[in-house]
Amino acid sequence: MNSIARTAIIGLIAIAAIAARAWSGPADDTARIGLTYFGSPNHVVLTCAGGLGPIRTGSGATLKCDLAQSATVDAAKAALTVTLDAGPIDVGTSVTIAPADPAGIITIEAPGRSARKYRGSIEVDLTGEATRLINVVNIEDYLLGVLPSEMPESYPVEALKAQAIAARTYLPANRNKHASQGFDVCDSTHCQTYGGVLAEKAGTTTAVMATRGQVLVYDGRPASVMYSTDCGGVTRNYSDIQPVPYLRSVTEPEDIRHITWQESFALGDLEKKLLKAGVKEAAGLKSVAVATTDTSGRALDLTITGSSASKTIPVSALRSALGADLIKSALFTIDPAADGSITIKGRGWGHGVGLCQVGAKGLALAPHNLTCDQILAHYFPGTQLSSGVPPITPGADVAMIPGSVGNSTPGAGDPRRSCVSGKKPPKEPFDVRVRDPWDF
Repeated sequence: MNSIARTAIIGLIAIAAIAARAWSGPADDTARIGLTYFGSPNHVVLTCAGGLGPIRTGSGATLKCDLAQSATVDAAKAALTVTLDAGPIDVGTSVTIAPADPAGIITIEAPGRSARKYRGSIEVDLTGEATRLINVVNIEDYLLGVLPSEMPESYPVEALKAQAIAARTYLPANRNKHASQGFDVCDSTHCQTYGGVLAEKAGTTTAVMATRGQVLVYDGRPASVMYSTDCGGVTRNYSDIQPVPYLRSVTEPEDIRHITWQESFALGDLEKKLLKAGVKEAAGLKSVAVATTDTSGRALDLTITGSSASKTIPVSALRSALGADLIKSALFTIDPAADGSITIKGRGWGHGVGLCQVGAKGLALAPHNLTCDQILAHYFPGTQLSSGVPPITPGADVAMIPGSVGNSTPGAGDPRRSCVSGKKPPKEPFDVRVRDPWDF
């Protein structure tokens, strides 16, 4: 590590002053996870090898199932029915099915989807003619299915531990995110990817257990943590948009390897794509140039010059026209060529706010050898580690970032407002964080 990079990291760690601190008051140790993976099925089969426990209806009634291993839930126009060995039973608009043994695992099968397995209980609700499945699960058990979906098991253990703490911190700061739908967070990239038991891996389970109960707080409140695959060497300064002091831009040591990418386009082809996306000024396209950047060097706006007009467009418009897979981040430059084409040269993958997963991997490896608390201090300066998952309180200092633009997940382009100032966050989050770009 060069002396400048080492000094920067040590300085950030000193500023952060991370220290374990006990959280006062009771903590809610369960979460309600909306299983959007299954959509809204009208027919669901739930099984548990060790037998199902008593089945509870929304009205408070309890159905004895005599340790039946399987229950079928069907949705009619106004009610759900549960079929056990004795036949179908009308249960109203809500039913909760749990394993007889609290440590048991429930398998869910629904038409058109591969089966998945979950710890905790499964709630099936009917609203109008639409069903929803909710996994009510212990937070630590939930994280067992989140961490391997958000960071590769092959990453160093200290990076995995840092990611585990970040993922755990996400919950108290986002419990109201899907309140109108009856659950806390969903299982997609709109929140945190959650694959249940089948996603669990030994290495990530070890990281979750080693950090049990630890979350990040700022000024006595849950921190709003964000993370992406690769910041390209410098994280985005979210404080340019929202006054969130611990989401400021930090620079990676120069020896950490980051993704670089480039894409070339003939102006004629780019013109067609921009026109199709509604940028009429692209007619007779002559040039495309970066107009403004933020303090981290990421493009904010582009100038499109056509044969008769010019227009400044947000970088999200270019990404929408070309596709999210091509424009992997906003950290790019545009180079024109004499043959009438342009080349977009970029670094990183994702929105670049908060924890950089590729960067965390590099910081955990030699010669840096940072521990998980030092990694978190680097990316979230000023936060503290707290023991125990705190509940979210109204008006908490929580900054949100929208879901993936152009993504088919339920929260695509969701203009969630920050509790800090009420302003809309930027429309271009580049919310990509699951895939591992490196084979080492």
